[in-house]
Amino acid sequence: MKLQFITPSSYGPRRLLILLASAHLAIIGSIAFDHIIQDGFSSLMRALIASLFMLTVPGFLVIRILRVTLRPLDTAIYSVGISLAFTMFIGGSLNFILPMSGDERPLREEVVDTAIVSVTLILSAIAYLRIRFACEEEENAEIEIHLGPVSYSLLLIVASILGATYINNHGNSLFALIFLVLVCMVPVLVALKKIPTSQYPVIIAACGVALLFHKALISQYLTGWDVHVEYLFSSKVLESSFWQVGTSANANSVMSITILIPSLSEVTGIPLIWVYKAVCPILYALVPVGLYRLLSPMIGKDIAFFSTFFLISTFVFIQVMTDLSRQEIAEIFMILLMIQLFGNSKPGIHRSTISMICAGSLIVSHYALSCIFAFLVIGSWGFLRARKSRNQSTVPISGRFVAMYLVLAYAWYSTVANSSVLNNVIGIGSFIWNGIFTDFFTRQSSQIVNLAVTKILPMHEVTKYLILLSEILIMIGIWTVLARKNRHGISKSYTAFALSCTVLIIACVILPYFAASINFMRFYQISLLGLAPFFVLGFTVSKRNGELSLGATRRFAVALFLSVFLLFNSGFVYKITAEPSYISLDARMDYPRFVTQEMVSVEWLSDNRNDRMSVYADDYRWLLLYSLGINTTSISGSSQPGGEGPFPPNTDSYIYLGKENIVNNNIVLTNYTIRGSPVLESKPISETKVFSVLAASDRIFDDGASTVFKTNG
Repeated sequence: MKLQFITPSSYGPRRLLILLASAHLAIIGSIAFDHIIQDGFSSLMRALIASLFMLTVPGFLVIRILRVTLRPLDTAIYSVGISLAFTMFIGGSLNFILPMSGDERPLREEVVDTAIVSVTLILSAIAYLRIRFACEEEENAEIEIHLGPVSYSLLLIVASILGATYINNHGNSLFALIFLVLVCMVPVLVALKKIPTSQYPVIIAACGVALLFHKALISQYLTGWDVHVEYLFSSKVLESSFWQVGTSANANSVMSITILIPSLSEVTGIPLIWVYKAVCPILYALVPVGLYRLLSPMIGKDIAFFSTFFLISTFVFIQVMTDLSRQEIAEIFMILLMIQLFGNSKPGIHRSTISMICAGSLIVSHYALSCIFAFLVIGSWGFLRARKSRNQSTVPISGRFVAMYLVLAYAWYSTVANSSVLNNVIGIGSFIWNGIFTDFFTRQSSQIVNLAVTKILPMHEVTKYLILLSEILIMIGIWTVLARKNRHGISKSYTAFALSCTVLIIACVILPYFAASINFMRFYQISLLGLAPFFVLGFTVSKRNGELSLGATRRFAVALFLSVFLLFNSGFVYKITAEPSYISLDARMDYPRFVTQEMVSVEWLSDNRNDRMSVYADDYRWLLLYSLGINTTSISGSSQPGGEGPFPPNTDSYIYLGKENIVNNNIVLTNYTIRGSPVLESKPISETKVFSVLAASDRIFDDGASTVFKTNG
């Protein structure tokens, strides 16, 4: 059974006016209703209506004003992406302009609400007039929705939420394991032609959201590393209703966490922590959908689907990306920019405008990704120049675009972050350059070499070889495209981008300390946006009726490999073979994951501590204290090799212990003996200096799952 709907992008003036009026009345009414009633139902309605409005309406209006003709999938993707850019622009403008008139809290809720609704009303009037005076007629652009694939998609999301909830409440991973089996069935169903090609974007989005929820919804609090730092700066903006620009912290220089996420929380009424845990993963699921949109016109829908599923089957996508909300937002703009640069968009002022919006939004969203993309786009431009292609319709990466991107990036990070980002880039470059002459291609300097030679458990070792096999298939795929002179339909510009990604991976292998600068797995994730289709092409393909296609046997081989690949990368195999898995499948695993008692103790410490005294915690627990505004020092220290740095303190201070420290008597410290590749180690407290310090300290708080000690320096 299937249903057909007329897409809003095809609406004429009358329908558009009714749609926009209804949308504005809905968001104004939901916010007012929530403030008046203040119950669970009103908050839920506000969250749903305001989120839908903020994430679609502004971008949709910009597209209509530019009169860009897009397919339904393009309209959906770009509406969300441009809406995110719009929110950052409005919030940033308020933050810089209103203080000039004496308003010290320019980002308070009523100001942001009024600004967004007012500006979208103006854009609505412009869009209406543009359509009306252009004398455009309505076109019934329809989309088909097949109930079978949609139902299976909803089942995946529900199963993911159920699995995470069951682990949180009962510590049992049964439902999470069942969920992973359901996801692994998707490529098999595609190989057997059980899912219509028109529903591929739907099933990709559902798999992406479900796999991200699988990790993000573990615990009712934040889990992971960088997300705690991001939360700190977002909460500071919410508390002061102002973004203090110019601090030396890199995380404070990106608008994705200082403007966008706080604005989403204020307008929708969703608590900040749940914007990080639920909204950001849903948004990030647009990245695989965008990759499918980019690839499908070039290599066909089936190969594009398998390529995209390969991306979401990686360990980084499933277990790491939910810890990096600013990178999640930035990758949305990156994939939209890739569609403009490497897709089949026709040159013109409208395409250039969208490219400028995406490029600027990428730069202000994440410093590391913006630098990596600069490297990739320069490399792509260089490869195209080397081939001396004169066909500008197939070479959309111009020298002007590269120069514009670099100027914007330099201007932003040299002013907003007091050049801290640029100084870090220069410092990393200097460190790598010096390492070339002293530690070239050694275990101490290459994170990848260290990973390759380190002995690990059997099933983890199999995962290592599966990743290696996928890389070999990628190299075979690239070779077949280059050897056959692009007979596979991949554009020259995208091939150049893939070669740049290959150079990036090679640099991670051979350049000392380069991979460890932001962690190799993140480089790997980003590079797959350019290399994923070559993994499928590595299985070899054949032409049928002039179109690129996989034979039935190869289709099933690709699907089977992807299913197995996901089972290993998700930790499913580790769990059933009793090897250490991930927190999404193991309720007992120590990780930056916290319980209510730990939150209570941190709040007590925040209210009762002497601000002049230092606070110490291990390398997991300090993240919790730091995210709540307590300036905390890791017991390991960040500059001393050997594990324990400046500890024990010479003056009176506090030592914070969490659940793992108390219940299992373990403490997590960083071992800096491997230069450039520090390693986290869990060891008994009795084997560290902490034990003797605690014995001579006073216990001033204890709730059974966390303890605060006061040392006598």
